[in-house]
Amino acid sequence: MAKLTADLLLLAGSTLAATLLCGAMTTALFGTVAWRPLFSAVGLWLAFAIVVTSAMSLFSVWFRSRGAAAGAGLAFFFVTLLATVWPPAVRYSFIGLSSQSATALTGGMVAWPWSVGTALLGSCLFAMVSMRTFERQEL
Repeated sequence: MAKLTADLLLLAGSTLAATLLCGAMTTALFGTVAWRPLFSAVGLWLAFAIVVTSAMSLFSVWFRSRGAAAGAGLAFFFVTLLATVWPPAVRYSFIGLSSQSATALTGGMVAWPWSVGTALLGSCLFAMVSMRTFERQEL
């Protein structure tokens, strides 16, 4: 759990710093920045990144080989990309966060509760399963 917490804190902190730097550079170059769409898009992307990071944490516990864990994580990412062709998955799960992030960045309205809710639920589920699995392993 400590590793996942550290990974997620690093992810959130670097994402916030990069977003603020991007906004500052945009303001310096163009005079203004639309902060609300920028933070909305980054927040939706961050929810998706948290799910993927939590899944990778689970895969690193399941597989002793780093290559196998990386392959499982890549397969998980590709499956989420393939699932975007099914509209109910996009609307009612974290699968739609990528397209919703792009919509938010352009200033469009995004129905985010289902996507963010399932992302948080999935992240918690991945974390709990990885903790239970790690408890049963020999060190």
